[in-house]
Amino acid sequence: MIHAMRIPDRWRSDYALWVEVFVLLNLAFLALDIFMAHSENSFRRQAEYIPLYFSLLAPPLLLIAVLARERWNKQGLWSALGHIVGWISVLVGLAGVIYHLESGFFAEYTLKSLTYAVPFVAPLAYIRWLIQVSACC
Repeated sequence: MIHAMRIPDRWRSDYALWVEVFVLLNLAFLALDIFMAHSENSFRRQAEYIPLYFSLLAPPLLLIAVLARERWNKQGLWSALGHIVGWISVLVGLAGVIYHLESGFFAEYTLKSLTYAVPFVAPLAYIRWLIQVSACC
């Protein structure tokens, strides 16, 4: 008979762990979103690869951070990797907003520009972690 893995009781009330897992999954799915969105123009600018590469690299780093905390009892590594990924997320998000603002969205206020323009707020998805962590912990 196969027994399901039992989640340790301490994990159920460990909100920092759940936020960490949520951010990890958020960044992982953001890679797919960025790939689909930037593929529309065949990654016209080289800078469009930066959020894609970051979103592919960040989840494994956060997984190492979670393992460092939960398995290896290395709180310092967990904290350092979490902060590094978090602050790079902020930088990538703000740089993305600046690049998207250069798209000509504000040059023309028509229904077409509002519907089909580059979504200048989309890169702010990288900054969500800061709001989530601040609200949780």
